[in-house]
Amino acid sequence: MADNAFSNIKNLYDQLTDGGSTENSLAEIAMAQPDDMWQLRSKLLGDSPHLSEEVLKMVADKTEVFTEAAIFDVLAANPDELRKVELITYLEEKDNPLPGYMIDILRQVAEGTSYKTVLTLQMTQHNSSRNRAAQDIIRSLTHSEEPDRQELRNWLANLQSLQADRQIIASYLEENSFDEALMLAETLPAIYALEGDDLQEHNRFVSLIQLQQSLQSENRKPDSLTTAEKSQLESMADLETTSGAIARGILEFFFGETTVVCPTMQETVPEYKSSTPAAMLQLAENSLQISVKPNPASAWAAFDYVLPEKASQAMLSITNASGKTVREIPLNQQQGQYLLDTRELAPGTYTYTLSANGVSKTAKLVID
Repeated sequence: MADNAFSNIKNLYDQLTDGGSTENSLAEIAMAQPDDMWQLRSKLLGDSPHLSEEVLKMVADKTEVFTEAAIFDVLAANPDELRKVELITYLEEKDNPLPGYMIDILRQVAEGTSYKTVLTLQMTQHNSSRNRAAQDIIRSLTHSEEPDRQELRNWLANLQSLQADRQIIASYLEENSFDEALMLAETLPAIYALEGDDLQEHNRFVSLIQLQQSLQSENRKPDSLTTAEKSQLESMADLETTSGAIARGILEFFFGETTVVCPTMQETVPEYKSSTPAAMLQLAENSLQISVKPNPASAWAAFDYVLPEKASQAMLSITNASGKTVREIPLNQQQGQYLLDTRELAPGTYTYTLSANGVSKTAKLVID
């Protein structure tokens, strides 16, 4: 009886593995062309989680057919095979390896999904929706001719982020409410557990507030800075940070001094556009990055993105030439690749916008 039971289960197992034939699956992948990606991806996901290590390795190698996101989707649908150290090592060391952040997520997938994971995802999705609504209202208030700063601060507080709190501080500075600005600034290291370089940057940010307070109380203009105050700004101007961008803006606007700092791949220093001392402390931590390939696209478009530091939610919006939003995609990873099925969209020129923490980047996508 036990032997019969084993045989029945073994037969079922063999029928499920690689859709019933490993040899056929390998041949189908080997002969696939780029235009076959969506159909083959669907078949492989349909055969999951019963794909073999051999088939998964060939999928990972077929980079001329599958995007990184498609490879990731197929691998993630087969957590049992991902538990094998040999497979993860192969993915890291092969030609054209998967990005490190994808490997890290696959390691987590291999550990299985718990109810806590489901709840966390749901909370993230709801929080993303809440943040999008708050950001829409914030944009509306910001562009008002006479913005209600208290209402603006209330909505910024809903975002519960360091950048939002610094924008609240900037709103106090526009009212010359230095005590309120400094009081909030003093709480931020504890709230966001700032330490090391982050804490040093925060202290520089506070020193800029104190400098502006000194100018205001003494009825001085920024172009009347003392030698020591100007030296303080010059020491900050060489830094690739928010305080560095502010210091460079002040020096350039009032003294005509230009300091060039080449940003790293992970951060872009915001362009200075301020015209008043208070506005100089408006922050735009614009380390948002997004690109798309191929462009023009026919069957699919892969969006590679990086969110600002400590941001974990964003919205990718696709808008047609008439201004109608045709896709809204929540993104819940700090870095990743989103694969868009462009076969469902009419040929033409589209605008894509990535928004996170009140910052956005927009570019064009052409669909053939």
